[in-house]
Amino acid sequence: AKTSTMSKQEAATAKNKEEEPDHFPDRGTTGKLLVKAAEAQVGAFGLDRVHAKGATMRMREWKNVPVGFSFEAHDYKADICGFVTKGKAVWTLYGKEHLFEKGDSYFLPAGCMYGVKDVIEEFESVEVTTEGANFLVPASRQREGA
Repeated sequence: AKTSTMSKQEAATAKNKEEEPDHFPDRGTTGKLLVKAAEAQVGAFGLDRVHAKGATMRMREWKNVPVGFSFEAHDYKADICGFVTKGKAVWTLYGKEHLFEKGDSYFLPAGCMYGVKDVIEEFESVEVTTEGANFLVPASRQREGA
């Protein structure tokens, strides 16, 4: 009989894979160690590209987001951590306006109400999001007062 040598983290990742579906099965290649720029898959609005993707996270890039672009505030069901690489945009976080500009970083916890009110200068950012997050966010994770 062969004894399992799975680490606690590997076991937790395997358990999460069993319990939670991949909410973005058509975007990104899970477990691929290198994703070339030409292989990144087009996402929402045709402006983001999904790059590397693991069992619990994925990386996406927003490129050439035009001046005047916006989208309504909504709650995303995964954590988002990002870095602005170009431009300026006014975002809303929990109903309050914030200026995001080159060099700024951000963390949007699962359930955070956010939107882009207006892109002032062509905007670009890189984000890492948690993958496989439940689409029902526990009240304990819904924070306010950004």
